[in-house]
Amino acid sequence: MSAPSQRSSADSRVRQIANQQKQIQVYIRNILYELDRIDSGEAFDYWMVIEGTWGSTSYKKELEKSLKRLRRQLLKMKRQKKEVRLAVLRNNAKQVRKRNRLIMIKMLRKAAKERGGPTADEMDEMARHAEQTLRTFVAVLDENPSRANVKSVLRSLADLMLVGGSEASEKAAFGALGRAAEKRYRRGEERFRRNPTKANFRLMMRSLAEGQVLGAEFAESPPRPAGWVPAQPGTMHRVAPGETLKDISQIYYGSPAYWDIIYLDNIRVVGNNIRHLPKYAVLFIP
Repeated sequence: MSAPSQRSSADSRVRQIANQQKQIQVYIRNILYELDRIDSGEAFDYWMVIEGTWGSTSYKKELEKSLKRLRRQLLKMKRQKKEVRLAVLRNNAKQVRKRNRLIMIKMLRKAAKERGGPTADEMDEMARHAEQTLRTFVAVLDENPSRANVKSVLRSLADLMLVGGSEASEKAAFGALGRAAEKRYRRGEERFRRNPTKANFRLMMRSLAEGQVLGAEFAESPPRPAGWVPAQPGTMHRVAPGETLKDISQIYYGSPAYWDIIYLDNIRVVGNNIRHLPKYAVLFIP
Protein backbone atom coordinates (compact mmCIF):
# COMPACT_ATOMS: atom_id res chain seq x y z
CA MET A 1 0.00 0.00 0.00
CA SER A 2 1.04 3.59 -0.49
CA ALA A 3 2.61 5.64 2.29
CA PRO A 4 0.20 7.41 4.69
CA SER A 5 1.52 10.82 3.68
CA GLN A 6 0.78 10.11 0.03
CA ARG A 7 -2.72 8.90 0.81
CA SER A 8 -3.51 11.86 3.05
CA SER A 9 -2.25 14.40 0.52
CA ALA A 10 -4.28 12.75 -2.24
CA ASP A 11 -7.38 12.54 -0.04
CA SER A 12 -7.02 16.20 0.96
CA ARG A 13 -6.76 17.16 -2.71
CA VAL A 14 -9.93 15.19 -3.49
CA ARG A 15 -11.74 16.86 -0.57
CA GLN A 16 -10.57 20.28 -1.73
CA ILE A 17 -11.90 19.66 -5.23
CA ALA A 18 -15.18 18.34 -3.80
CA ASN A 19 -15.62 21.48 -1.67
CA GLN A 20 -14.96 23.69 -4.69
CA GLN A 21 -17.55 21.69 -6.63
CA LYS A 22 -20.14 22.26 -3.90
CA GLN A 23 -19.42 26.00 -3.89
CA ILE A 24 -19.80 26.20 -7.68
CA GLN A 25 -23.05 24.23 -7.50
CA VAL A 26 -24.38 26.81 -5.01
CA TYR A 27 -23.43 29.61 -7.43
CA ILE A 28 -25.15 27.78 -10.28
CA ARG A 29 -28.36 27.33 -8.25
CA ASN A 30 -28.35 31.05 -7.36
CA ILE A 31 -27.92 32.06 -11.00
CA LEU A 32 -30.67 29.68 -12.14
CA TYR A 33 -32.97 31.12 -9.47
CA GLU A 34 -32.20 34.67 -10.60
CA LEU A 35 -32.78 33.79 -14.25
CA ASP A 36 -36.07 32.12 -13.35
CA ARG A 37 -37.19 35.27 -11.50
CA ILE A 38 -36.33 37.42 -14.51
CA ASP A 39 -38.13 35.10 -16.95
CA SER A 40 -41.22 34.89 -14.73
CA GLY A 41 -41.35 38.66 -14.21
CA GLU A 42 -40.84 38.52 -10.43
CA ALA A 43 -37.66 40.56 -10.67
CA PHE A 44 -38.97 42.90 -13.35
CA ASP A 45 -38.67 46.11 -11.29
CA TYR A 46 -35.20 45.19 -10.06
CA TRP A 47 -34.13 44.36 -13.61
CA MET A 48 -35.46 47.69 -14.98
CA VAL A 49 -33.62 49.69 -12.31
CA ILE A 50 -30.35 48.01 -13.27
CA GLU A 51 -30.92 48.26 -17.01
CA GLY A 52 -32.61 51.63 -17.17
CA THR A 53 -34.13 50.71 -20.52
CA TRP A 54 -36.78 48.37 -21.93
CA GLY A 55 -34.68 46.97 -24.77
CA SER A 56 -31.45 45.94 -23.06
CA THR A 57 -30.86 42.40 -21.75
CA SER A 58 -27.21 42.77 -20.76
CA TYR A 59 -27.85 41.71 -17.12
CA LYS A 60 -29.49 38.47 -18.20
CA LYS A 61 -26.74 37.82 -20.73
CA GLU A 62 -24.13 38.38 -18.05
CA LEU A 63 -25.86 35.85 -15.82
CA GLU A 64 -26.00 33.31 -18.65
CA LYS A 65 -22.33 33.89 -19.40
CA SER A 66 -21.45 33.28 -15.75
CA LEU A 67 -23.58 30.14 -15.78
CA LYS A 68 -21.67 28.70 -18.75
CA ARG A 69 -18.33 29.55 -17.17
CA LEU A 70 -19.26 27.90 -13.87
CA ARG A 71 -20.50 24.77 -15.61
CA ARG A 72 -17.22 24.51 -17.51
CA GLN A 73 -15.34 24.82 -14.21
CA LEU A 74 -17.53 22.12 -12.67
CA LEU A 75 -16.78 19.69 -15.51
CA LYS A 76 -13.08 20.45 -15.24
CA MET A 77 -13.10 19.76 -11.50
CA LYS A 78 -14.94 16.47 -12.01
CA ARG A 79 -12.21 15.39 -14.41
CA GLN A 80 -9.52 16.51 -11.95
CA LYS A 81 -11.09 14.54 -9.10
CA LYS A 82 -11.30 11.42 -11.27
CA GLU A 83 -7.66 11.83 -12.32
CA VAL A 84 -6.52 12.18 -8.71
CA ARG A 85 -8.45 9.06 -7.66
CA LEU A 86 -7.07 7.06 -10.59
CA ALA A 87 -3.52 8.19 -9.77
CA VAL A 88 -3.93 7.09 -6.14
CA LEU A 89 -5.46 3.78 -7.20
CA ARG A 90 -2.64 3.06 -9.65
CA ASN A 91 0.04 4.10 -7.13
CA ASN A 92 -1.47 1.77 -4.52
CA ALA A 93 -1.48 -1.07 -7.06
CA LYS A 94 2.20 -0.47 -7.83
CA GLN A 95 3.05 -0.56 -4.12
CA VAL A 96 1.12 -3.82 -3.69
CA ARG A 97 2.96 -5.40 -6.63
CA LYS A 98 6.35 -4.24 -5.33
CA ARG A 99 5.69 -5.61 -1.85
CA ASN A 100 4.33 -8.94 -3.11
CA ARG A 101 7.16 -9.45 -5.58
CA LEU A 102 9.73 -8.90 -2.80
CA ILE A 103 7.95 -11.46 -0.61
CA MET A 104 7.83 -14.00 -3.46
CA ILE A 105 11.51 -13.50 -4.34
CA LYS A 106 12.56 -13.98 -0.70
CA MET A 107 10.49 -17.16 -0.46
CA LEU A 108 11.99 -18.57 -3.66
CA ARG A 109 15.56 -17.79 -2.59
CA LYS A 110 15.03 -19.30 0.85
CA ALA A 111 13.41 -22.42 -0.60
CA ALA A 112 16.18 -22.85 -3.17
CA LYS A 113 18.87 -22.43 -0.54
CA GLU A 114 17.35 -24.73 2.10
CA ARG A 115 15.43 -27.38 0.18
CA GLY A 116 16.25 -26.97 -3.49
CA GLY A 117 12.75 -25.71 -4.30
CA PRO A 118 9.47 -24.42 -2.80
CA THR A 119 6.94 -26.73 -1.18
CA ALA A 120 3.28 -26.94 -2.22
CA ASP A 121 2.25 -24.70 0.68
CA GLU A 122 4.80 -22.08 -0.34
CA MET A 123 3.56 -22.19 -3.93
CA ASP A 124 0.00 -21.66 -2.68
CA GLU A 125 1.13 -18.69 -0.58
CA MET A 126 2.97 -17.14 -3.55
CA ALA A 127 -0.14 -17.69 -5.68
CA ARG A 128 -2.20 -15.76 -3.10
CA HIS A 129 0.25 -12.85 -3.26
CA ALA A 130 0.14 -12.91 -7.08
CA GLU A 131 -3.67 -12.98 -7.06
CA GLN A 132 -3.76 -9.97 -4.72
CA THR A 133 -1.51 -8.03 -7.10
CA LEU A 134 -3.64 -9.04 -10.07
CA ARG A 135 -6.87 -7.96 -8.37
CA THR A 136 -5.48 -4.49 -7.63
CA PHE A 137 -4.49 -3.93 -11.26
CA VAL A 138 -7.78 -5.35 -12.56
CA ALA A 139 -9.56 -2.71 -10.45
CA VAL A 140 -7.34 -0.01 -11.99
CA LEU A 141 -8.00 -1.35 -15.50
CA ASP A 142 -11.77 -1.31 -15.00
CA GLU A 143 -11.52 2.37 -14.10
CA ASN A 144 -9.12 3.36 -16.88
CA PRO A 145 -8.61 1.00 -19.87
CA SER A 146 -5.32 2.58 -20.95
CA ARG A 147 -2.54 0.68 -22.70
CA ALA A 148 -0.24 1.09 -19.66
CA ASN A 149 -2.86 -0.50 -17.38
CA VAL A 150 -3.36 -3.35 -19.87
CA LYS A 151 0.40 -4.05 -19.74
CA SER A 152 0.36 -4.01 -15.93
CA VAL A 153 -2.46 -6.57 -15.85
CA LEU A 154 -0.63 -8.77 -18.34
CA ARG A 155 2.57 -8.67 -16.24
CA SER A 156 0.64 -9.55 -13.09
CA LEU A 157 -1.15 -12.32 -14.96
CA ALA A 158 2.19 -13.75 -16.10
CA ASP A 159 3.45 -13.74 -12.50
CA LEU A 160 0.32 -15.58 -11.40
CA MET A 161 0.69 -18.22 -14.11
CA LEU A 162 4.31 -18.85 -13.11
CA VAL A 163 3.29 -19.83 -9.57
CA GLY A 164 0.18 -21.75 -10.66
CA GLY A 165 -2.67 -19.39 -9.87
CA SER A 166 -6.32 -20.38 -9.82
CA GLU A 167 -8.31 -20.62 -13.03
CA ALA A 168 -10.96 -18.25 -11.65
CA SER A 169 -8.39 -15.46 -11.18
CA GLU A 170 -7.05 -15.94 -14.69
CA LYS A 171 -10.57 -15.92 -16.13
CA ALA A 172 -11.41 -12.71 -14.25
CA ALA A 173 -8.23 -11.08 -15.57
CA PHE A 174 -8.99 -12.04 -19.16
CA GLY A 175 -12.53 -10.75 -18.71
CA ALA A 176 -11.17 -7.38 -17.54
CA LEU A 177 -8.76 -7.28 -20.49
CA GLY A 178 -11.60 -8.02 -22.88
CA ARG A 179 -13.77 -5.26 -21.39
CA ALA A 180 -10.87 -2.82 -21.63
CA ALA A 181 -10.28 -3.72 -25.28
CA GLU A 182 -13.96 -3.24 -26.02
CA LYS A 183 -13.99 0.19 -24.37
CA ARG A 184 -10.90 1.19 -26.34
CA TYR A 185 -12.51 -0.02 -29.55
CA ARG A 186 -15.78 1.84 -28.90
CA ARG A 187 -13.83 5.04 -28.24
CA GLY A 188 -11.81 4.52 -31.42
CA GLU A 189 -14.95 3.82 -33.43
CA GLU A 190 -16.63 6.98 -32.15
CA ARG A 191 -13.50 9.01 -32.91
CA PHE A 192 -13.30 7.54 -36.41
CA ARG A 193 -16.96 8.27 -37.15
CA ARG A 194 -16.41 11.90 -36.12
CA ASN A 195 -13.13 12.25 -37.99
CA PRO A 196 -12.53 9.41 -40.50
CA THR A 197 -8.78 9.75 -40.98
CA LYS A 198 -6.28 6.96 -41.59
CA ALA A 199 -4.71 7.48 -38.17
CA ASN A 200 -8.05 7.10 -36.38
CA PHE A 201 -8.85 4.06 -38.50
CA ARG A 202 -5.57 2.40 -37.49
CA LEU A 203 -6.26 3.07 -33.81
CA MET A 204 -9.74 1.60 -34.11
CA MET A 205 -8.54 -1.55 -35.89
CA ARG A 206 -5.66 -2.02 -33.43
CA SER A 207 -8.13 -2.04 -30.55
CA LEU A 208 -10.32 -4.47 -32.48
CA ALA A 209 -7.36 -6.83 -33.00
CA GLU A 210 -6.47 -6.65 -29.30
CA GLY A 211 -10.03 -7.51 -28.36
CA GLN A 212 -10.12 -10.50 -30.70
CA VAL A 213 -6.84 -11.83 -29.28
CA LEU A 214 -8.14 -11.45 -25.72
CA GLY A 215 -11.49 -13.03 -26.58
CA ALA A 216 -13.70 -9.95 -26.31
CA GLU A 217 -17.13 -10.57 -27.80
CA PHE A 218 -17.53 -7.72 -30.27
CA ALA A 219 -16.65 -9.48 -33.47
CA GLU A 220 -17.66 -7.29 -36.39
CA SER A 221 -16.57 -3.75 -37.12
CA PRO A 222 -18.85 -2.04 -37.92
CA PRO A 223 -21.93 -4.18 -37.07
CA ARG A 224 -24.24 -5.03 -39.96
CA PRO A 225 -27.90 -3.96 -39.83
CA ALA A 226 -30.61 -6.53 -39.19
CA GLY A 227 -31.61 -8.33 -42.35
CA TRP A 228 -28.49 -7.10 -44.13
CA VAL A 229 -27.77 -8.83 -47.43
CA PRO A 230 -24.31 -8.04 -48.84
CA ALA A 231 -23.83 -7.10 -52.45
CA GLN A 232 -22.09 -9.52 -54.81
CA PRO A 233 -18.29 -9.45 -54.42
CA GLY A 234 -16.72 -6.99 -56.79
CA THR A 235 -19.81 -4.78 -57.17
CA MET A 236 -18.89 -1.30 -58.38
CA HIS A 237 -20.89 1.90 -57.98
CA ARG A 238 -20.55 5.12 -59.97
CA VAL A 239 -21.17 8.22 -57.84
CA ALA A 240 -24.05 10.37 -59.06
CA PRO A 241 -23.91 14.18 -58.67
CA GLY A 242 -24.80 15.16 -55.09
CA GLU A 243 -24.70 11.56 -53.86
CA THR A 244 -23.17 10.84 -50.44
CA LEU A 245 -21.73 7.77 -48.77
CA LYS A 246 -24.86 7.51 -46.65
CA ASP A 247 -27.01 7.43 -49.79
CA ILE A 248 -24.88 4.62 -51.21
CA SER A 249 -25.03 2.77 -47.87
CA GLN A 250 -28.82 3.01 -47.97
CA ILE A 251 -28.87 1.48 -51.46
CA TYR A 252 -26.65 -1.52 -50.75
CA TYR A 253 -27.05 -2.15 -47.01
CA GLY A 254 -30.54 -0.85 -46.29
CA SER A 255 -29.30 1.71 -43.75
CA PRO A 256 -27.38 5.00 -44.03
CA ALA A 257 -25.48 4.32 -40.77
CA TYR A 258 -22.93 1.99 -42.37
CA TRP A 259 -21.25 4.40 -44.77
CA ASP A 260 -17.86 3.62 -43.22
CA ILE A 261 -17.95 0.08 -44.68
CA ILE A 262 -17.75 1.65 -48.12
CA TYR A 263 -15.37 4.39 -47.04
CA LEU A 264 -12.74 2.01 -45.67
CA ASP A 265 -12.42 0.22 -49.02
CA ASN A 266 -12.34 3.46 -51.00
CA ILE A 267 -10.32 5.76 -48.76
CA ARG A 268 -7.85 6.61 -51.54
CA VAL A 269 -10.64 7.60 -53.91
CA VAL A 270 -12.79 9.49 -51.40
CA GLY A 271 -10.01 11.17 -49.40
CA ASN A 272 -10.72 12.95 -46.12
CA ASN A 273 -13.74 14.98 -47.25
CA ILE A 274 -16.52 12.43 -46.94
CA ARG A 275 -19.33 14.98 -47.40
CA HIS A 276 -18.47 15.76 -51.03
CA LEU A 277 -17.65 12.72 -53.15
CA PRO A 278 -15.78 13.16 -56.44
CA LYS A 279 -18.32 13.30 -59.27
CA TYR A 280 -18.66 10.09 -61.29
CA ALA A 281 -16.00 8.35 -59.19
CA VAL A 282 -16.22 4.55 -59.19
CA LEU A 283 -16.42 3.01 -55.73
CA PHE A 284 -15.97 -0.62 -54.76
CA ILE A 285 -18.84 -2.00 -52.66
CA PRO A 286 -17.39 -4.62 -50.27
